[in-house]
This record gives sequence, structure tokens and C-alpha cells, in this order.
Amino acid sequence: MPVSVFDLRLQSYEAYDVGRVPFVVDIVAFFRIQDSNLAAQRVESFRELHEQLTAIVQGAVRTILASHDI
Repeated sequence: MPVSVFDLRLQSYEAYDVGRVPFVVDIVAFFRIQDSNLAAQRVESFRELHEQLTAIVQGAVRTILASHDI
């Protein structure tokens, strides 16, 4: 597991505003693993962690963007 800050990028992510108007955004989220030993116990690989974080970021982005007008 990385011990420094790493990023996760969503390129050309399709989202909707509160009125269901579609648009495309590029998103960058930054993460830092505070306890790499604990992280290694909870996920099998960095790839699995990346996939889980991607799903979490996508859900958060949908929630945030769908609650506002463009």
C-alpha cells in the first residue's frame, strides 16, 4: 500500500444536475492511507482498494452534483 498521497481520477464522468440535465466532468480525488498495515489487512491489493474508492467517489459525486443546478 502506498504511504504517500495518491490520486484517483474520473475522466469524462457523465453526471446529472438536480433537473436531470446531463453534463460531463473530470474529477480528481486525493487520498492518504493513514495505517498501511490495517489497509493491507482489509483489502487484498492496491487494485482492489482503487476499485472500492472509485465506486465510493462515483457515488459521492452523483449525490453532490444531483443536488445542484448547473
